[in-house]
Amino acid sequence: MINTFDDSLKIANMLNQVRDPETSPEVLAELSKSDNDDIRYWIPWNANTPTDILLEYADCNDENIIYGLTCCQTARPAVLAKLVNHANETVKYWVAGNTHTPAESLIKLAECGPNYIKNVVAKNPNTPEIVKLWLNNGGYAGLTLVEFIDSVHGKGYNHGLSCQNNSP
Repeated sequence: MINTFDDSLKIANMLNQVRDPETSPEVLAELSKSDNDDIRYWIPWNANTPTDILLEYADCNDENIIYGLTCCQTARPAVLAKLVNHANETVKYWVAGNTHTPAESLIKLAECGPNYIKNVVAKNPNTPEIVKLWLNNGGYAGLTLVEFIDSVHGKGYNHGLSCQNNSP
């Protein structure tokens, strides 16, 4: 809570720092500990924020912060991969649409996500072509992805998929 004019200036200064692309990772790490929601919101949007800070933020329940982690231009693949397991399907939707999401994470969403998320996965440029083919041919209504790949490449093909029983 802001009590004084000095507090207001301090918050304004911190907001300027967190939005400044020249702010150092060390300063951003300190700013990330702020109790101020506005400051915390801007942390994921700064490209200099250390990945370990962003991975910690991925565990929070603040939808505004999670939105920043999944939708900013500087989204980190490791953070997006972690958010694939988030309980909130809206978060998974945001992850599915981010062009920084790793292929392995998109495969998991293709296998285990609801249809509206699968539709976004099918449009992501990082989604492997075989997965797009499966999704675009209604694969989720018939064959599993593994069955589909086996039907295309033959049984025993090393597809490397791991979502069979919702495993990470």
